[in-house]
Amino acid sequence: MPLYAAGQRIRGSEINALPQVYYTTADLTSTVAFTTAYINATGLAFAAEVNARYLAELFLFYRAPMGNDIMCAWTYPSGTTGWFGADGIESGSGGGAVGQVNRQALTVNGAHAFNGDNGVDVLAKIATSFVIGGTPGTVQFKFAQLVAGGSTILRSGSAMRVSRMV
Repeated sequence: MPLYAAGQRIRGSEINALPQVYYTTADLTSTVAFTTAYINATGLAFAAEVNARYLAELFLFYRAPMGNDIMCAWTYPSGTTGWFGADGIESGSGGGAVGQVNRQALTVNGAHAFNGDNGVDVLAKIATSFVIGGTPGTVQFKFAQLVAGGSTILRSGSAMRVSRMV
């Protein structure tokens, strides 16, 4: 069933309520541990409004050396709360495509680590619910290595779908 009929008037508020899609246009590389510095994932950011709720769904394609893994986190405006959960192979759990799936939920100030595999690109699916407080600003996805060594690559085409809930 189509959302709109031919000839129907569409309000800007209806268009603004549709999910927005963001994506990386180039591979991004980290060679340092998260304790040193995160890399902002260029393209995986959105402008958040005051007192709004958002759902961000990420589809991350990456390659990381086994044992170095990938660490995922967010930056966001002051006063933001929410939850951060993911489907991905748990850090330290065998090869990238083999191991225990981690479905742990954390508050938005938490970080998730996912397993790497020396010769295989891997997928992690992340869902985050943001409640923006009284400060507007940018919500930015960032990543680094869990342990420094080699290169962890966030692949071009990794994508984020953002829906404003209220």
